[in-house]
Amino acid sequence: MKNKKAYIYSRISPLADHEILTYQEKILNQLALDLDYDIAYQSYSISYSLLETESLLNEIISIIQGELVDALIIWSPLRITVSKDLYEEIEMLCEMHHIQIISYKNN
Repeated sequence: MKNKKAYIYSRISPLADHEILTYQEKILNQLALDLDYDIAYQSYSISYSLLETESLLNEIISIIQGELVDALIIWSPLRITVSKDLYEEIEMLCEMHHIQIISYKNN
């Protein structure tokens, strides 16, 4: 049986205390372990939206399209983007490639 693999993505705004990023990463890493996921990829950004870091967005999309993970673990949908349209497109892309989005705020 193959191990489940996860991509963990964290984000804070440039105005936030950097300790929040450390806290967010700690919680998401623990969530992955609690759900028996191996952490295959992990990234973060300090920006107002993932849209500001286009190369990171492209990396996440490539990993999803390549089906290199089984789950995308995030703090909440707002950590991916404040744009509902973009979040829904990422959500649909994950669904198309059988990748579960796990949001800490929904657990």
